[in-house]
Amino acid sequence: MKNLASYAAAVGAALPSGSENVQIAELSNSSKGPGTGIPWLFCAIQGAKRDGHNFIPDAIKNGAVAALGARCPEGLPENFPMLLVSDAHLAWALACEHHFDNPGRSFSIAGVTGTNGKTTIAFMLKRLLETIPSSRCGLLSTVLYDCGAGDSVEAARTTPDAYLLQKLLADCREHSCTHVAMEASSHGIHQHRLGSLKLKTAIFTNLTGDHLDYHHDMESYYQAKKMLFTGSLASDGLAVINVDDSYGARLHRELSKILKPENLAACSKSLPKSACFIKSMRLNDSHSDIELSISGHSLKFTSHLIGEHNVYNMASAAAAAIFLGAASERVAEVLGGP
Repeated sequence: MKNLASYAAAVGAALPSGSENVQIAELSNSSKGPGTGIPWLFCAIQGAKRDGHNFIPDAIKNGAVAALGARCPEGLPENFPMLLVSDAHLAWALACEHHFDNPGRSFSIAGVTGTNGKTTIAFMLKRLLETIPSSRCGLLSTVLYDCGAGDSVEAARTTPDAYLLQKLLADCREHSCTHVAMEASSHGIHQHRLGSLKLKTAIFTNLTGDHLDYHHDMESYYQAKKMLFTGSLASDGLAVINVDDSYGARLHRELSKILKPENLAACSKSLPKSACFIKSMRLNDSHSDIELSISGHSLKFTSHLIGEHNVYNMASAAAAAIFLGAASERVAEVLGGP
């Protein structure tokens, strides 16, 4: 149980007079509420089809003792506490972080974004990061969620809703994870589902035409992806960018104006001075012979994965894992394993 004042502070809203002692046991962005009969906070979000602010009266009927949103609708009961914010999506994520006591601060998070390759890299990162002594890595992917307990559940979406994301991270904390590898979708980034999470590494794979029903055009799609690096990368984190992709080259160029050189690693097969250089690749129908040079480390291995796209996936995952403390020899061993 937390008081409303603590939620107001977490989302950056003014606390309504007289609501200092309002207690919150749960929160929801559905007017149906958690269905537990306990006092809860309702988050009103403007969706694509429906405006959550219109459902605040329903939330009150279902036990909400306070609400947060971008506006205060008419007809609310007198003295009903309303936390007013400029961005309800972001406020919802920040409220969820506070509710679960900011679990993302308990471990290093590696995020992956782009159109293709996210899931492959996220799975690779889990294996690579668990080569670090005494480490345990959670996994939040399009396919499954694994919070380090030795089991997993089928994923509901690539980047979970803010509430589920924080719950999963809290489970990772409970199971003593030292790292979490997660995919970051353009929807999730644009809707601020990551809240104030800070990524120790962030990987950009590539960008091709996708999700334009949501973003409408490639520029908007690109800008959503870019937000992961300008808003969620830790000050001491590393951005790993596939610069052989045209949008990756643009992202690297734009990030080089705002990030220190040590926070930016280009991944390329054509730029020998890049931090993640694909020195050679021999592609066959059954395997790939690969040599990488990553920040002074030389890695040579044969992988059962085929296709040039998977070489970029492996190189990016290796660069991130080595930055986070994995030994280059173990990285090569795992990438060359079954």
